[in-house]
Amino acid sequence: MADLTSRVRRVIAAPVDRVYAAWTVPELLSDWFWPFPATFDVSAEVGGTFHFGSSAIGASGRFLDVSSGRLVYTWIWDGESDETRVTVEFRPTSSGTEILLEHSGNADTEARDNHAQGWSDCISRLGPFLGQSAVG
Repeated sequence: MADLTSRVRRVIAAPVDRVYAAWTVPELLSDWFWPFPATFDVSAEVGGTFHFGSSAIGASGRFLDVSSGRLVYTWIWDGESDETRVTVEFRPTSSGTEILLEHSGNADTEARDNHAQGWSDCISRLGPFLGQSAVG
């Protein structure tokens, strides 16, 4: 049986609080998350919701766990009914912040691979946004 969880790991040369804020503050998210203009409504608290959207694509969900070192939230693409789960851990390292992202509950290997590629693309924009490089 195939593992249907997408996993992405990166180290960003910035402190955890800056990386966490870039992930949870709508005004910061809009500068790096997607490569096209979108709106970002985020209430990063347990039970809070988010919606990211543009004319081309959108997703929403609710936060299940929120702390300075971890976010867990549901993920539903606009127009679809399948709910998946995203877990992001922010771990301090000697060179900055290690991001460990898992996107679980994917329906098949194609969805798993598409999410892995999409998250990898997003995180690759985060380092330059913070003025740093992302390391594999």
